[in-house]
Amino acid sequence: PPATKASLPSYNADTAAGQLIYLYEQLILAPTTHDKRDSLTQLIKRRIRLFRSGQLDLLYEESRTVTSTNPRSDSPQSNTTQQQKHQRQSAQKAADNDDFRKAISRLLKATPIAPNSPENIEICQKLHPTKLDYEPILPRTRSQVYTSPITFTPEEVVKCIRNLPK
Repeated sequence: PPATKASLPSYNADTAAGQLIYLYEQLILAPTTHDKRDSLTQLIKRRIRLFRSGQLDLLYEESRTVTSTNPRSDSPQSNTTQQQKHQRQSAQKAADNDDFRKAISRLLKATPIAPNSPENIEICQKLHPTKLDYEPILPRTRSQVYTSPITFTPEEVVKCIRNLPK
């Protein structure tokens, strides 16, 4: 049977139904902590089935279990140094084979971003010293320089005209 207006939720009057619109993306597309064997497509299909069956509490709890972490805090320091060592070796191998484009891309591919720490700020300040006082000396224009006026006598003009090639 066709749905009537009375059976559809009123998003303006029903607060929960109005907020559901904003939570839909979070519930369906939330990051996963599930088994990595499930593909993203399977995970989204599973969440849509839960949403359609009305198991919103389970979806909401699942979306709240994921916590964001800093990429640097996930891996121990020794693992990072091993990755950097492998990265340098791989770049060196490419450079030994005269493939400098690959060597540079391998070196720059996973370069970590420097943290915003006082030590790094001090290094940047040393690289870019404070501005020096500089007042450029501008060249003087012709109007600022005193020059004697150019004068020609009538005899000089006649002489120049007569000496012109024919």
